[in-house]
Amino acid sequence: MGMKYGADGADERLVNVREAAARLGLAVSTIYCLVSARRIRFVKIGRRTLFRPQDLDKLIEAGVVEPRAAA
Repeated sequence: MGMKYGADGADERLVNVREAAARLGLAVSTIYCLVSARRIRFVKIGRRTLFRPQDLDKLIEAGVVEPRAAA
């Protein structure tokens, strides 16, 4: 179960490493590698590593490759 955050009253839920891996279609170990390399934004609360869903969405958008125009 993820933690909720949002100062403006928004009902946002932080997701854990397993949930982030499932959302991105990656292995849990890959998520830990991304965290270690600081290639993904994360939140540390104690020993827990959590992610904001919009940060996962930004990672997906950053990886989108546009098709080339037909020659």
